[in-house]
Amino acid sequence: MRRASQGAVIDENAISIQVPDELYERAARRAAAQGTSLERALVALVKHLGEVDEEDADENAAERRAELVELFQSVRGFRMLPKILREDHYERDGG
Repeated sequence: MRRASQGAVIDENAISIQVPDELYERAARRAAAQGTSLERALVALVKHLGEVDEEDADENAAERRAELVELFQSVRGFRMLPKILREDHYERDGG
């Protein structure tokens, strides 16, 4: 725990991970190219992971599926059913 400049107490947790040197160097270069540090980029990633709720993810997936169905229905001549078997499609004679 540390104190911020205005006296507020900030809880922090240190995370130690081991990654190959090449991965570390590539990630650090990418963060620098984005104008940030590797530490700040990782904090942003962890923050994003902490904000993603499984319920929200399921809801978003359902919304995306509904959008796809709407898109497919808007395409003239597109049908999702009936499913045509591969063998029937190619009319293979089995020989």
